[in-house]
Amino acid sequence: NCEVIVYSADHKASMATLSQERRELLVRVWGERVRALMAIPAVQAVMPFENRGEEAGVTLHHPHGQIYAFSYLPPIIETMAQSFEDGYDLTKLTTSATHAIAQTDGMTALVPPFARFPYETWIVPKTFRASPGDLTAGEVSDCAHLLAVVSKAYDTFFKRVCPYVMIVYVAPRGMESFFPF
Repeated sequence: NCEVIVYSADHKASMATLSQERRELLVRVWGERVRALMAIPAVQAVMPFENRGEEAGVTLHHPHGQIYAFSYLPPIIETMAQSFEDGYDLTKLTTSATHAIAQTDGMTALVPPFARFPYETWIVPKTFRASPGDLTAGEVSDCAHLLAVVSKAYDTFFKRVCPYVMIVYVAPRGMESFFPF
């Protein structure tokens, strides 16, 4: 299953330029769609994502993201799940001055110690949540705010609209007690 979420009718809009209210709506939509798709018995994992810029594979030139629902665990999610099941606690990084680049009351934008890409950033709730659908209203607001902070920082650093791939990791079926959003 694949769904497309159009962020704005403005073709020049981006995560960095959307209003706070629009980004909050997007975070809530991720949560609602994850909940609805995980209600389908065959679905094992749901992965919202955005690829921005031609360098990241964009072929439709308007601000949008997609949501894939899988009947199996994609390998990267399976590997992550094993780490989390073995006890890796991602929320410990949310209080690390070494890794944090921006913080709000409920969320931290951080560079993970296991970064695979030159400018990888994660936005992590300070309290364990399995899905964006589990966030409090304050955490939704904080997440939306940090999405703008990070994307604006990328655009500023590169002095142009920065291509990226953003993946929203959520707990796969049966892993809601240990796999963090």
